[in-house]
Amino acid sequence: MVRIGTRPGPVIAGELSYCVEDHAFDFSEKPVGESSGSRASLLIGTIQIEVDGTTGRLLFAWGYSALQGWSSSLVPVLEGARGQAFVSAGIDLHPGMGHQVIPVSEARAIVDFGREIIRFSQVGLDPTNSFNIAPGVELLLADSELIGVQLAPSNFIELQPGQSGMQNSS
Repeated sequence: MVRIGTRPGPVIAGELSYCVEDHAFDFSEKPVGESSGSRASLLIGTIQIEVDGTTGRLLFAWGYSALQGWSSSLVPVLEGARGQAFVSAGIDLHPGMGHQVIPVSEARAIVDFGREIIRFSQVGLDPTNSFNIAPGVELLLADSELIGVQLAPSNFIELQPGQSGMQNSS
């Protein structure tokens, strides 16, 4: 279990996108001099949440996720705050390492075409709140425990049925 602390403040600047050919999310970070340069990551299935290895600040998300493996469904709206999130307990960060929060076998990916989001979360757990840390990147929390991430890539239109080979099954 990884606990997350949050506080108001500026989100990481940049843009989240999805490359259909690579089956991957990418975040184009616009550096503002806040990061130590030492990085680790938290893994939600195959999605990585980049973490500053010195401060523990969660920065943005990226990673492989073939859209053919996503289920199509409505995703409940969560009213979340924006700001900065930090690892507060449950894991020792080691620079350059990925730390599995939710194993691939326990993660699910749901795409909501109406809301233009993809939710990656632990099967059987529902978030109680969310927290936006960067454009298109929203942490899913059960109280303060990290249980997933919700992504809204800037190029979502390319993921619509008929555009990418994805079939709408809802």
